[in-house]
Amino acid sequence: MLDLVLNLLFAAKLGLEHAIYSGGLIEGTLPFCKARNAKAFSVDEINQWSHARNRPRIENYDPFIHLGGNRCHPDETHCRHRLLFISKEEFNRRRDVSALT
Repeated sequence: MLDLVLNLLFAAKLGLEHAIYSGGLIEGTLPFCKARNAKAFSVDEINQWSHARNRPRIENYDPFIHLGGNRCHPDETHCRHRLLFISKEEFNRRRDVSALT
């Protein structure tokens, strides 16, 4: 959990407001994580996950810390996914490429 908080602090210090939901897919990955895996999001979009119908049912859920929930696979104790913060330019490039496919 500390690494997630430090990640957020560094992103804020660097002014990064976009991230890739990283971690890959394995058998049993939850739908919440599957839908977001390897996609780029703005900080505003990530904030909206706390209102999503399929969000993890965690008290005081914070999408930047909890991501897919307590665990995204039955054999894990927490979500294995991470937000990989990227520049606005990389975010725009990824969004432009995904719009073509």
